[in-house]
Amino acid sequence: MPRHESAKNAATAGRTVYESFCKIMEQQLEELYKSVEKDFSGFYRSINSDDEGDFVAQMKPKEGSLSLDVNFFDRGLFPPAAYHSEGHQDGMGVCLYLALMKRLFGGNFRFCLLDDVVMSVDSGHRYEFCKLLKTEFPQTQFVITTHDRLWAEQMKSAGLVTSRSSLVFHGWSIDTGPLVESSVEVWEDMERTLERGKVEVAAATLRRHLEYVSRQLAGDLAASPVFRPDGNYDLGDLLPNVLSRMKKLLVQAVNAAQSWGREEALQKASDMR
Repeated sequence: MPRHESAKNAATAGRTVYESFCKIMEQQLEELYKSVEKDFSGFYRSINSDDEGDFVAQMKPKEGSLSLDVNFFDRGLFPPAAYHSEGHQDGMGVCLYLALMKRLFGGNFRFCLLDDVVMSVDSGHRYEFCKLLKTEFPQTQFVITTHDRLWAEQMKSAGLVTSRSSLVFHGWSIDTGPLVESSVEVWEDMERTLERGKVEVAAATLRRHLEYVSRQLAGDLAASPVFRPDGNYDLGDLLPNVLSRMKKLLVQAVNAAQSWGREEALQKASDMR
């Protein structure tokens, strides 16, 4: 009988401790979730101000897991996957991550790597995402990788990155590692490759570099390659149109210099032509 009573008392004590632990844990988690959901909702509203300016989120601990419900155009709170698109869900994921980092590290959130995190987010909201990173995390060093050229250009136009702080990789191999575009170093790389007798590697590097330069010049000169919906232009699409546009502009420059009697400008335009 004493052993039975002892076991019964131990079970009661254990249940009391467990229930107290669960109660305190839920209280602490609720406080944590409240602090995170405020920033999470604010971040999401800032990148979707055009259509979800009244967005709110609610986080609650539920049987050892987290219950996350979000507002959908004032029709109630639902799980994110119920009504929101994949792009909106991806936006929520990034906003939740940033809110957690802010809560965990505060002012010590100084470095962050984001790898293609907005691939399914539309272009307008991507631009707002750039503004969010600039305004909310001015002291954080972001390293952002992407395969999307449009997203890369948007980051530049939004001022999140500059031409000097961005790199373009045009392939990689076991022998060379990542191939980074540089108008100066690329020729030295090709010369060293040719010295080792690897003509095919140098030829591939030359083609990639010409595609890179042609793409840049096409933008600078407003060349007119045939439109491709996927934006995938190769050298044959770009270089002839760049050369044609350049020749046309140089003819105009020669004619303009002649009409104004600018001998020095005329000679320079003629030489370039």
